[in-house]
Amino acid sequence: MKSEFEKMLSGELYNFHDPEVERAFARSKELLVKLNSMTRRDPEFPKMLRELIPDMPESSTISVPFYCDVGFQIKVGEHSFINKNCTFLDSGGITIGSYTKIGPNCGFYTPQHPTNYLERRKPIETGMPIKIGDDCWIGPGAVIHDGARIGKRCKIHTAASISCLPQDLKFRGEKTTAEIGDDNDIRECVTIARGTASRGTTVVGDHNLLMAYVHVAHDDVVGSHCVI
Repeated sequence: MKSEFEKMLSGELYNFHDPEVERAFARSKELLVKLNSMTRRDPEFPKMLRELIPDMPESSTISVPFYCDVGFQIKVGEHSFINKNCTFLDSGGITIGSYTKIGPNCGFYTPQHPTNYLERRKPIETGMPIKIGDDCWIGPGAVIHDGARIGKRCKIHTAASISCLPQDLKFRGEKTTAEIGDDNDIRECVTIARGTASRGTTVVGDHNLLMAYVHVAHDDVVGSHCVI
């Protein structure tokens, strides 16, 4: 039988008040207090950063303040940069590719709480991974939700929201995704909802320009080389 901690790591419904889970969260909070009191020029900063995020390569770094849930569920490629005041709720796993730049005040949120309010009163949640490809640029204030799959060389501009919850009354929190291909330019305040049980995913192909305030609804399929 899996522990609650193992359920968290495998993306299953888990109790976040479980003692082992709470210890993992407490450990990261203690490390974050120390890390956020330093600057990147502090000799101890790289060591502290890699104690928090073991898979952070030496060629990549983060500007503080930085916030996360557990840290060890974050994986970052080579030569990537995460700017100040970003929040990574990483219990479900967050992967950032190489040569990717993330602007300040961005949010990466893998947990999902039950849609039913009675279930939501309980200390339970699930988590789905977020994956960002190589050479991406994520602009200030962008929000990347659980289930987001973003390909290579994409630009996600200020206040865009990727893999947000579907606007569908039938949605019951199913594990669905929003999958975005390569070389897309997603402009300010674009929203792309994840799929529902009927299809499972929302898809955006390659080499598209989604202009400011476009909404791509749940289960939609956008091809390649489109301007919307």
